Amino acid sequence: MIEIPKSLKTVMKINAAIFFKASLVYIAMINIFLDLFSLPAFDFLYSGIFGGTLLIFGILALVVISRDDITQAIHYLELMIIWQIMVIIINIQTLIAHPYPELPIFVIWVNNVIFLIMTGVNIYFYRRYR
Repeated sequence: MIEIPKSLKTVMKINAAIFFKASLVYIAMINIFLDLFSLPAFDFLYSGIFGGTLLIFGILALVVISRDDITQAIHYLELMIIWQIMVIIINIQTLIAHPYPELPIFVIWVNNVIFLIMTGVNIYFYRRYR
């Protein structure tokens, strides 16, 4: 078993931190925030499933780090890259197909930028260590 390099562990910890914070926002706070600005709430099913998925991926990152196996880390990165690209595509498709108020559009684009950056970093480390 080959151990996970320190730089890759750091990236996975950053992934986990972003996922934990975003899961809290989507599970508990997004509709409260939108309500403060008198904007329509997100579908609870969407925000709950998205936030729950982020939480699971954050936990999975910590599990992979604790096992300290490069093979599992590579599999984690593969899953993250595919999932993040899928989310970006769905977000863009949603923006095209459904008119939203300005703030949710802003939130969707912020998500896209964050996921694009994370995907780029994850692809770099995936290619470096596979």
